[in-house]
Amino acid sequence: LSRLIKRAPGSGFDLGDAVELTHLSMEKTFEGDGSLDVDGGEVVTIYGGTGRQNDPDEIPLSEIIDKINKRFGTNITETDRLFTDQVADDLVADPQVQVEAAANDETSFGVGFDKNWMKALTGRLTANEDFGYSLLDNDELRAALLEEYRPDIFRRARVARQRTCPIGELVGPDREVRFLEYKSTMRWDVRKGEKAKYLEDAVVKTIAGFANSPYGCTLLVGVTDDGEIHGLEDDYATFSKRGERGDRDLWGQHLKNLLDRLGKAAATLVDWEFHTINGGEIARISVDPSDHPVHETKGDQQIFWWRTPVSTDIVDDEDERNLIITRRWGA
Repeated sequence: LSRLIKRAPGSGFDLGDAVELTHLSMEKTFEGDGSLDVDGGEVVTIYGGTGRQNDPDEIPLSEIIDKINKRFGTNITETDRLFTDQVADDLVADPQVQVEAAANDETSFGVGFDKNWMKALTGRLTANEDFGYSLLDNDELRAALLEEYRPDIFRRARVARQRTCPIGELVGPDREVRFLEYKSTMRWDVRKGEKAKYLEDAVVKTIAGFANSPYGCTLLVGVTDDGEIHGLEDDYATFSKRGERGDRDLWGQHLKNLLDRLGKAAATLVDWEFHTINGGEIARISVDPSDHPVHETKGDQQIFWWRTPVSTDIVDDEDERNLIITRRWGA
């Protein structure tokens, strides 16, 4: 974004690097006092006390936002948080705020902090307003930004729709795309008439590739490649405890066990629900994009799967894998 604005004629903007804040931590850093002394024109920080007391506990900002919403009856979202992140970044970059932070403990730093925050908030409001008007007035700048954002918005919106739309929208011939895949079963080989481990492997591989995708994706199990309903009955029949527990419960538990190969954190990205179409049950598995590279553990191997427009491929070349990971998640 900053590169676009810098080179767009007449924009008048120069944005620095954006840093997304994902956690906020609060800690008591020093006991004692902190002050500033001026020695020959140089600011000298004088500390007193015993130093760091302990390592801070990180608090996810999503948890903080939830607490604020409950307390004040607001509806602040993760998207709204980006604005307050901008204000926080402006404060961090302010030399005066840096000096105050260096010279004080956290409690002392908080004295008068509201004044600093309001100043940064007002400045950010003005900057964002000016930027918004420049987008309205500068056709060339707006066109350049839209060209960058349109593919991302299209893909994210399409995947978001797949998670909540009526299931019938996703089933049919020629509807499999990069963000949607069909599998007839999770563990039953229809042609051979037996359980097949390679089918389970294929499900795990696909989910791992979806998680490594920037957008996540949707997997429908119980649907053939040509969009016909096959159903989950063949899978259900493979469970020995079928009479003791419900079919869906057994199927879901087995999927959960398979996801252990991806690690607990990656497994939390996966959700599923069951639907009945034309008398056959299918499972809609929704996969959120991961904020870290997801690897499948098989024996002593760590396998990285990458989703392409036509398939999910293993990336076993270390240099290539590192390039993909850097491009996807950064250094």
